[in-house]
Amino acid sequence: DFEARIMGKKGSGFGYQYNGQICVDEDCQIIVAQFISQNVNDKKEVKPALEIMHEITGILPSKLSADNGYMSADNLEALENVGLEA
Repeated sequence: DFEARIMGKKGSGFGYQYNGQICVDEDCQIIVAQFISQNVNDKKEVKPALEIMHEITGILPSKLSADNGYMSADNLEALENVGLEA
């Protein structure tokens, strides 16, 4: 049933099922990449974001800015692996 799949178990309240991500060019203020994941937070989203940005644009940015929700060892390693300043 559609409602149960989106909302979780009936009567349990709202359940987050998807995590939307966008990558925006700071100077032009345009979206250069976007994707949806099922991770409950942003701690695993930098590597996929880098891969999708490179796939779409053919390059990676020289700097990356993200809020504290992205702070994790995996994300810092992903940035270091591609030589990106964060």
